[in-house]
Amino acid sequence: KSILIVAEQFTLGGLETHIRGEIKQLSEQGVLVHLAVGNAFDPKFLPKCVVSVVSGIAMEPSVSAEELLTAIDKLRVIIREHSIDAIHVHPFTSIIPAVAAAELEGIPYAITFHGPSSLSSYGPMYDFLLKEVILSSASLIFSVSPEVSRLLSVYSDPNAIVEIPNSVDFEGKKKKILGFEDGNSKWLV
Repeated sequence: KSILIVAEQFTLGGLETHIRGEIKQLSEQGVLVHLAVGNAFDPKFLPKCVVSVVSGIAMEPSVSAEELLTAIDKLRVIIREHSIDAIHVHPFTSIIPAVAAAELEGIPYAITFHGPSSLSSYGPMYDFLLKEVILSSASLIFSVSPEVSRLLSVYSDPNAIVEIPNSVDFEGKKKKILGFEDGNSKWLV
């Protein structure tokens, strides 16, 4: 299996921590993981197990219609070159070109919404495409909290929303963490 993870940016933060963990977990299960990101990219935080990375794809809110079409074409090329079986899309405006590429290539996709800001407005056209077209027809949407699930349910089929809380990777940590006992991963300081 081969999956393409698409995100507007990959620098250093909660979104990147989530994506890093996703890449590691999928790779450990034998999935070939590829990453496509926008112009905000820093490879220092990227796990070595990622098979390929394409950065510099214009997916930020300020893209023109021509840049959006170019981004869709670049994603379609990646899908074909690497025989991608599915796409996992992360915010923000990367959702539009990634879903368009998946639809045009006839492969399934999932979208993860990492918080209320994942539903931020980038203008009327973005809002229309995201809320009225994409969310209303998406068959798999991941939400990181009950709050985000409630916000998504206004635009999506509630049966398409799967709540998976953000996690923190404690693997490789040598210091004892207050309140964290081996086998009990529900504590976070």
